[in-house]
Amino acid sequence: WSTMIVGFAHNGSFNDALLYFRDLRRAGMRPNEVSLTGVLSACSQTGAFEFGKGLHGFVEKAGYGWIVSVNNALIDMYSRCGNVPMAKLVFESMREKKSIVSWTSMIAGLAMYGHGEEAIRLF
Repeated sequence: WSTMIVGFAHNGSFNDALLYFRDLRRAGMRPNEVSLTGVLSACSQTGAFEFGKGLHGFVEKAGYGWIVSVNNALIDMYSRCGNVPMAKLVFESMREKKSIVSWTSMIAGLAMYGHGEEAIRLF
């Protein structure tokens, strides 16, 4: 499942990634970190904000909130979908567990939506 979802997302078949993720859930399978980052990437690329927001809820309930790569994908998804406040909330919740990808995604999201001064301060 994860390989297919990530493969679809990496090859630009974003809607297929979303559909395959839904199929995974309907089959009673539990997504892992790889499938979650893949489907969140697809949400980022298609602007599937509501789908991504639902995934965020799942991430919290399922206990994946501590995984840096999943949080990075959430930051990217929220930023690309124009919800910088939610991206900041995820970023701030990471505390000391931020990676270079976390910082880069947050700075890019701030800069993309007119928060240049805040992006520079974060840099």
